[in-house]
Amino acid sequence: MNEIDIYSQPSYDSSTKLYHITNNYNEDRMLKFKLREKPTDTPLLIHEVVNKLSIKKFKLPIRSLFFAYAKKMSNNAMRVIPLGDKVQYFYHPDIEDFTAWFYFDAMPMVDEAILDYVERYSLDVDISLLETLLTDSIAAGHGLKETHDILITKYSELLGSEHGTTLTKNILAKMVGILTDYINDIVYTTDISDIPENTDSEVMIYTPNDLYLMKSEQ
Repeated sequence: MNEIDIYSQPSYDSSTKLYHITNNYNEDRMLKFKLREKPTDTPLLIHEVVNKLSIKKFKLPIRSLFFAYAKKMSNNAMRVIPLGDKVQYFYHPDIEDFTAWFYFDAMPMVDEAILDYVERYSLDVDISLLETLLTDSIAAGHGLKETHDILITKYSELLGSEHGTTLTKNILAKMVGILTDYINDIVYTTDISDIPENTDSEVMIYTPNDLYLMKSEQ
């Protein structure tokens, strides 16, 4: 693709620039767009739930899209030029790193739901053990159904079948509710200039006509 084609793209903006970190950052090139099958560092359970929620709202699995930033985060970042006129952008204005947010902001709210349940029924159980079992189950790389079944089994061993089942359903419902709020606060646009130049948020891009990577000094 020549320079005229690149600079004439609707996504080419002189002010708003998007960057993608890559090991091969010295060679301008075309890159074929494809949905990511697996997350890079987000637990599969969370990746799966967020994508299902985003498909309901946006018709796209946003956590499987192409990721970029409005700032050059690294020396091996390249400028991203999505191609064509069907590009869609998604970002959360208040969350820079989704995985960090999930563990440091969302999970404490889920842990609080565990504490509330144990106190409500005056259960004689180590709360930190319940929290650890949940964290380990999420990190194990299973989807929602598998995590649901594993937690019921583990919690039932400690609390009995009724409490084990109910607690599992309660905390997973709490987690889905938190992730639903995340999706509801996602900003959607088809105009790259709508993305704030100073945002640190990850920008998720749907670019069905592929994209072009340029050396970041351009």
